Formats: sequence, structure tokens, C-alpha cells
Amino acid sequence: KQMCAANTGDITISRHDKFSGRIVILFGSASCTGEQLLKDCGERYRDIDQNCLLIAVSMGAEPAGSAQLGKTIAAAINAWGEAEAKNGPPGTAGGAGRPELLIHLFGGAGFTAWAKVLKLWMEQYHYPDEKRLTGRMLPLDKILKGVVLDSAPGALGRWGTKAATERKRCQRLSLSLVSLSLDIVAERKRG
Repeated sequence: KQMCAANTGDITISRHDKFSGRIVILFGSASCTGEQLLKDCGERYRDIDQNCLLIAVSMGAEPAGSAQLGKTIAAAINAWGEAEAKNGPPGTAGGAGRPELLIHLFGGAGFTAWAKVLKLWMEQYHYPDEKRLTGRMLPLDKILKGVVLDSAPGALGRWGTKAATERKRCQRLSLSLVSLSLDIVAERKRG
């Protein structure tokens, strides 16, 4: 495991010697640490797939936040690349597990992180950073298996100014995510 504290610009990774090809990225709220995400949520994914790679991100303030997301994408792509280099391509005898990605978001910070990852992933897919990425940049529409929105921001029944502003912000982010997702699908159909 790599250890980090919230808002340092680092990510926390939990892996086992064997890698199934499944990666779960946990995007936490601003008040948690990567270790808390792994303990409170990540180990539940271990019950489903003990050989998945868990990446926990507690978003820092900019510019650290964008750096964390870059490290997160690189950790995922490089894990798939290393597995393929070691075991052969997915689908071959003894080959690497088929790449799969599951995203688990917590609150507004997690939702914001996911919106940024969608944009960064598409940029890296078209113009991969070959110095940092040791694996192939895979299209999200081929590997993304699900997105879990947990602990949605805002409290029902409390429509104060802060809650209403947060709700509107999340609605705008949601529309942005849908738009980016549609762009990914359209790009796949064109190419």
C-alpha cells in the first residue's frame, strides 16, 4: 500500500500480488483520507474480487487535485500495461485479466473528480503521455462497468441557500457528465 493524507496530492493504492484486471477507483469527499476509503469501502470490493486493484483519492485543492487525477489515471493504465507485459494479452491462455473499471464517488468532491477524470481520460486517449503511461490508453466505453454515486450532497428537507447552491452545482455537473459520456460514445462510433 502507498500511504497518503487528505489534500496532499497523493493517491492511496491497495493491490495483491495477483491482479484480475478489475480496477475500482474510490473518489472521496474532502473530509476523508485514502486509508479511510480503503477501510470503509474498498474492502467490500475485495469481497467481490480479492484480486482487484483499489485506488483511493481524497481530492486536494488545485493544482494538487488535477495532479492526483493524473496519477490516478496513470496508476490504472500502468497496472493494465504491466499485467499484459507479464502475462500476455487478455483472452490468451494465462493472459492478463480483461481490463474493467468501476468508479465509486462520494459526495460533491467525488462527483467533481469524476467529471474531471472523464475530460482527462479523453485527452489522454487522443494524446497519451508516453513518458508516464506504460500501458495502452483504453477507451472508457470499452472498460467502464459502472459508476456508483454514494452520499449525494445536500440534505432533503433543508433548502437553505448553501444546500440549494450545492444541488444546482451537482445538477450542472451531472449534465456535464452526461454530455462527456455521450461524446465518448459518439467518438467510439466515429472511430
